[in-house]
Amino acid sequence: MPKRVALAGFLHETNTFAPTRALMSDFVQGGGYMPLSHGSAMIAHSRGINLGISGALTFGESVGWDLVPILWAGAIPSAHVCKDAYESITDSIISGIFAAGSLDGVFLDLHGAMVAEHEDDGEGRLLQRVRKAVGPDVPIAAALDLHGNITQEMVDAADVLVGFRTYPHVDMADTGTRAAQHLDGLMTRGTSFARAFRRLPFLVPIAWQSTRAEPGRAIYDLVAETEGGDVTSASFFFGFPAADFEGCGPTVICYGKTQAAADAAADEIEQAVLLAEPAFTGQTYDADAGVIEAMRIAQTATRPVVLADTQDNPGAGGDSNTTGMLRAFRKSSLFDATPQEAAGF
Repeated sequence: MPKRVALAGFLHETNTFAPTRALMSDFVQGGGYMPLSHGSAMIAHSRGINLGISGALTFGESVGWDLVPILWAGAIPSAHVCKDAYESITDSIISGIFAAGSLDGVFLDLHGAMVAEHEDDGEGRLLQRVRKAVGPDVPIAAALDLHGNITQEMVDAADVLVGFRTYPHVDMADTGTRAAQHLDGLMTRGTSFARAFRRLPFLVPIAWQSTRAEPGRAIYDLVAETEGGDVTSASFFFGFPAADFEGCGPTVICYGKTQAAADAAADEIEQAVLLAEPAFTGQTYDADAGVIEAMRIAQTATRPVVLADTQDNPGAGGDSNTTGMLRAFRKSSLFDATPQEAAGF
């Protein structure tokens, strides 16, 4: 008999310092994601795109799952998800799971840093509701963003949480595939794997979380190397500090055939992150000091100098409409520069 698997998704990265909240209309439209999709439309919309749900669907079809698509919704990063949107989407996922009847497994495509107006731990509550709906014996797997703020509630409700390994993100579909593979293994096994969860005691600024540079690159190389043998899955999450709630911060979650294997893997990754803490620090500037430093660099630079206002980053929830940098330019001598001089900057 084919394994009957429900699939759903609910993605939002929440910057609680930002001014604009996520409305239901934002999830309907989808922004940089695919639009809100129900049932078979979910399968059609997710083909050939780089999202966790796409990787899971492709894998599920390849191994003959009886796919039960429920609902997928995502909105671009912003401030809190409005209560009505959160409850409407969550209720639809839960009612769809109930309507699906008997299931062998559940796959969820999540972000991990969703904060609603009334719920700090958006994914934790959703996973708890899914667990209650399917009972203790149906395995639940979730694919998550590297910026997920993983909480104990999420760890307890799911059988496996699998995170991206790249930032900038390029492995979303691959992560969905890995999470789906783990779910398939869990359904075959019939019981959960041992798990080890570790929370790091500091926050890492997003500007220093790149996996293309050190120390992030070495840490994620270690995560990949750790997985295998008795360690069935290993993930490290940088977390998303701008969500600004108790569950923020870097975490490690490992699963294994034995508790000893899971603990050893989690301890090794945790220790590597702790040792890397000094390397996560970096120089930042306020707008005035940033312009002065950029002008200093430009005096001998052979390439353009870029000033990035990382706190108003639209990819991390900001509206990208602050004017502090423009005011700093006006106060600088660059404002009086000729077009040729400005072009050199």
